[in-house]
Amino acid sequence: MMKKLFAVLILTLAAVSFLERPAFCSASLPPIQESNAYKQYLKRPKVELSRLIYLMDRFKSTDFKVVYDGYVYDSDYALKVSKQYISDHYKNEKAENWVQLNSYRSTASHKIIYLKYSDRKLRPLRDALVEELHLLQQLEKV
Repeated sequence: MMKKLFAVLILTLAAVSFLERPAFCSASLPPIQESNAYKQYLKRPKVELSRLIYLMDRFKSTDFKVVYDGYVYDSDYALKVSKQYISDHYKNEKAENWVQLNSYRSTASHKIIYLKYSDRKLRPLRDALVEELHLLQQLEKV
């Protein structure tokens, strides 16, 4: 259960890379096309697992946090556990379906999982991740 938690946590962190809302997102990330995560993504096969890996890589060492069952986790800690969880449990699902299923409510208390910005504002994890995936898909069409 803890491994699932951290997989969800890091995907939450990844969700905000495309959100350019200055009032809501105070952390600065490079434009997606300039990010190391995107450069690595371009080298990978275009499969759903690559999209999940991209989401995790996009938020290495950022100031975003994840609120899960009332506990706050940083991106580096969550990344370590989430990659292993996805490696062990991912079953060739569509990335968006996986995010929808695993990133909205906690397994223990069924509380909504949030992304916490450095300015302390919160956004539901699922919403941010789905938006991120849609934006990544738009770049793939270009």
